[in-house]
Amino acid sequence: MALRNPKKLFAVLGETFPSDMPCAVVFWAGHPDRQRIIRGTVADMGEKLSKDKERFMGLLFIGRFLEGKPYAAAMKRGEKKLK
Repeated sequence: MALRNPKKLFAVLGETFPSDMPCAVVFWAGHPDRQRIIRGTVADMGEKLSKDKERFMGLLFIGRFLEGKPYAAAMKRGEKKLK
């Protein structure tokens, strides 16, 4: 997907997803020598991408699956809320 205005894109996504929802953008997927992955949350990804030189053809992934094992990730989220 084209990522020409990432701050605007993630502002809109922030209206639907919680701000702590993990996301990742993969540039040059399938090219081992050029592939890059930028990880973050819906809240901070717009800022991270706006500082990046790449503006086109990133694969965007959004979801709790990026946290790893579902049970362990849910327990970590629960611990953070209790603190």
